[in-house]
Amino acid sequence: MAIDLTKIKSSNTRISLSKSGKDVDAPDLLDVQIDSFKEFLQEEFPHAQRKNKGMQAVFLRNFPITDSRETALLEFLEYYLEKPQYSIRECQEQGLTYAVSLKAKLRLSTKPNKDAKEYSNAIEQD
Repeated sequence: MAIDLTKIKSSNTRISLSKSGKDVDAPDLLDVQIDSFKEFLQEEFPHAQRKNKGMQAVFLRNFPITDSRETALLEFLEYYLEKPQYSIRECQEQGLTYAVSLKAKLRLSTKPNKDAKEYSNAIEQD
């Protein structure tokens, strides 16, 4: 099959070489990235309803952490994103980055002595 390129106008006309002849719209790649990032963060879900994927999976995979003598235990409780300090418009006008902080709430528990079996003295902090 030969295509006569001289008959095609110089505008941005697409040439379809498919057998079906149907044009398929290209996906909105920005929406794909935004949806993927929202799924990674799961920020629209409360902590108890988050699935074990994305950022939640990263924290759960790496916690709890114990010290080498197993006298202290650091546990992950939840994470959240702080509210932005400036609006998108203010960031554009002032040349700032539209960024927010990721905070995690952790619990540090210690044993009263090395022979104790249970952790106590728990301190929770962001």
